[in-house]
Amino acid sequence: TLQTRPERIMLMLLYNAGLHVIAQKRFGRYVVDAFIPEYSLVFEADGEAWHTWNERRNPGYSAQRDDYLTSKNVVVIHLSDSELLSF
Repeated sequence: TLQTRPERIMLMLLYNAGLHVIAQKRFGRYVVDAFIPEYSLVFEADGEAWHTWNERRNPGYSAQRDDYLTSKNVVVIHLSDSELLSF
């Protein structure tokens, strides 16, 4: 999958922090932007355009994905475009 600029920035920040990062990790039918296995953390770069389009097409998708990940004992952290593009 092609990465957006915010995703690339997020991954760079995670790698530079010395974390073991798995990009585009699959959990069941979902794929997350970044997974930190040592801490059971998922990081999502929430691009405004894509998420707005996806929520119109499939209302509740993000919440369903987060609920699924939480049921697998994974913590999900969402970072917005504006947060990531400030780096």
